[in-house]
Amino acid sequence: LAPRPPPSALRLPLPALSAPPPCPTNGRPSPRQALLNALAALLRGAAAYPCATGMARALWELAWSLRHHPEAVARRGVLVALCAIAQALPAALLHDLDLALPELQEWLRSCAEGESDAGCQQLAVACHAAFGGKMRSELASLLPPAE
Repeated sequence: LAPRPPPSALRLPLPALSAPPPCPTNGRPSPRQALLNALAALLRGAAAYPCATGMARALWELAWSLRHHPEAVARRGVLVALCAIAQALPAALLHDLDLALPELQEWLRSCAEGESDAGCQQLAVACHAAFGGKMRSELASLLPPAE
């Protein structure tokens, strides 16, 4: 058997670290958007578990309190969180959360029409469609089958 090389010879060179991409907030990172995106991803992952309703309620309260934030990136994080709530929960559970759906619908409509950030406008349209689809599916399940 050949002798083993010393451990230092087995180390692979680390790739050079590149600078992170510039943030759209004048070079400052947006911790609110990062937090909301991370919590939205956790909710999507936990959607099949009983804890999802409590997680969605907490995320709703956080996101809803930040909806009028002056930074567009924070509002974008709010919209991502709201989309995650709409996608992760069945329509029946949305009513359990006591969401202010009419107020949400109005705010999403105003974002889609009057928001200065194009990303927020697109997310508002997608979020409005996600909540609308959930409500339509729930209403369809409540109607008696057509004869």
